[in-house]
Amino acid sequence: MSSNKAANTEILPEDERRAPWRRPRHVAIAGLAIVAVVQALAFAYVRAHTNGPSPLVTRGDDISDLSLRDSQGALQELGAGQPTLLLVFDPDCAHSRRVAPFWTSWLESNVHKGHRIIAISTGPAATDYVDKQQWPVIVTSTEPVGHEITKRSPWVLAVDGQGRVVADGHGRHLGEVASQLVARKPGRELGSRPSNAMPSPDLEDPTR
Repeated sequence: MSSNKAANTEILPEDERRAPWRRPRHVAIAGLAIVAVVQALAFAYVRAHTNGPSPLVTRGDDISDLSLRDSQGALQELGAGQPTLLLVFDPDCAHSRRVAPFWTSWLESNVHKGHRIIAISTGPAATDYVDKQQWPVIVTSTEPVGHEITKRSPWVLAVDGQGRVVADGHGRHLGEVASQLVARKPGRELGSRPSNAMPSPDLEDPTR
């Protein structure tokens, strides 16, 4: 009886006789998983504790160091005491094309005193597209191409004379954002909506 029992007993290799969590293959997989988790946590920590603008440029961000190159090769600087209205667009984007007629109408009917208007293409400066739309603006692209400010389009930003974003919003809110460039009264909160904000057309917001 004992001889039969011994014959039926399978002798396993040493690594298979170990507990599952002690086998080399399982240890390697567990090690890779731990490394991945540590890297993810480290990346999240750095993102949460890094000073500077948010991944999406928004109200309150200082973008005075943003490099904008116009179609003539000249550098357009932000700040230096000159308020600026930025129009971010993508000529290949359906949403940008949808607001383009509204932008054309608004730019034609509004007198721009004390500030300039710069259009920023998400790619190379789209001069032909802007000329076709008849926008009286300075056409630029960012250096390098693909800056965070171009991550949303159509998008508009009001930048004060110090290069700080005081208001921003979807392209259909051009009138409301542009109105933030007027001199704010003492005590008025940053980015508060003025009573004379121009109504915007009823366009679908693609971010919804």
